[in-house]
Amino acid sequence: MAQPSNGKSAAYAAYQKGEEVAPWEFDLNTLGDDDVEIKITHSGICHSDIHTINGDWGEQAGFWPIVPGHEILGLVTQVGSNVQKFKPGDRVGVGPQGFSCMSCGNCDGGRENYCTGKVGFTGTYAAKLPCGYVTKGGYSAYNRTHQRFVCRIPEALPNEGTAPLLCAGITTYAPLKYAGVKPAMNVGVVGIGGLGHLAIQFAAAMGGNVTAISTSASKEAEARSLGAHNFIVSKDPEQMKAAENSLDVIVNTTSVELPWNDYYKLLRHFGKFMQCGVPPCNIQVKPSDLIFKNIVLTGTLIGSPSETEEMLEFCAKHNIVAKVEVLPLSEVNTGIKKVLENSVRYRVVLVVP
Repeated sequence: MAQPSNGKSAAYAAYQKGEEVAPWEFDLNTLGDDDVEIKITHSGICHSDIHTINGDWGEQAGFWPIVPGHEILGLVTQVGSNVQKFKPGDRVGVGPQGFSCMSCGNCDGGRENYCTGKVGFTGTYAAKLPCGYVTKGGYSAYNRTHQRFVCRIPEALPNEGTAPLLCAGITTYAPLKYAGVKPAMNVGVVGIGGLGHLAIQFAAAMGGNVTAISTSASKEAEARSLGAHNFIVSKDPEQMKAAENSLDVIVNTTSVELPWNDYYKLLRHFGKFMQCGVPPCNIQVKPSDLIFKNIVLTGTLIGSPSETEEMLEFCAKHNIVAKVEVLPLSEVNTGIKKVLENSVRYRVVLVVP
């Protein structure tokens, strides 16, 4: 059984914006009555970690050094006095959210990821808890998180392929759930990468007729092996034209600017365009596309803790895991470089000693 911490944790942290991460030791937050301490064994690298390190989403003033990582998997080592759900030795995970107000309408309704209270969505790292402690992420030996945001890992799921499910998995499961994907629905997945390769698996397992959409024809065999029934090369005008009015749902997993209207044309009347990625631009739409086809454009922010556990159970039932490359934590900068080079198929998972 993993040993409890001594109140400190070894980690890899970014000391300043744009720097490589380097070894650091930090003090863990005080173990509260509702907190769970986790000895981290695996931590995924998400591209949003790199955005945070590089200051792409703001300067994160006052939060440096930053310990990234929000695809945390490990073993419970100790719990607060109010914790009933978990005990030492349990295998658990923590995703991108580590806290919320837990009392607003959304939190009471099991949608903590859309918290509207004063605390709001509090990230697993580089965010401030009400006590003033700056949260630390998964590139570390230990983590302490409020029990409400800790998820049990089903026994059938392997460590390496499961860690990315805590972010990439719920990020793609949630929009498909909200879109009501069911057998015989035609579902398009844009992008066959860290998010898209999971979205294809989810949509297929839900019974959808899945069309993978990629700029690269070389991705077709991989997409079909993941469960796609059809494949469109988006750079081929003839293929895009032939697929017009064929899809009930499109899940866009990319974070790049698209010729938006070309994709809306793929939707049937009353279709839904679900945005997962965060492109560095505004999403454009012609009013006529909305009016004459009555399509819906929407986006989703990860999922709640209960939805994450639901997703994990779904993965265990349907044998869905992320395709990963595994590296030791000491090679985290190599992993970050591979993500930036887009040479990973499809997620990097760090093994934490």
